[in-house]
Amino acid sequence: MVKSLNGKLDSLARIMAFQQNPLQPDDWQDVTLSEGGLAFSASPQAWQTGDRLAIRMTLPPELFQPRAVAQVLDVQADGTGGVRVHTGFIRIQDGDRQQITRHVMRWQIRQRQNE
Repeated sequence: MVKSLNGKLDSLARIMAFQQNPLQPDDWQDVTLSEGGLAFSASPQAWQTGDRLAIRMTLPPELFQPRAVAQVLDVQADGTGGVRVHTGFIRIQDGDRQQITRHVMRWQIRQRQNE
């Protein structure tokens, strides 16, 4: 009971902090996320295969902020003058990977409910 209450209070605190200092629309980045990595759009010369990047995501609506180090696996032209960068996590805490897994599962459930 106490652990559940602490989790809810932590979520509420993150939401309140986010509302007081929200990200601007230009700061948001749509990504394709999985337990193993993520893919995102970028300008053509921004990333090359083999590059490493430090990642801190904010996963709505809980506002969890998992962190990871990822390596660029592939860069493909997207047909709009940009590229789609595909990465794989090479260093990530188990707890952060579990947060991502839960987030992806919740998102898939919401998508199925909306169909």
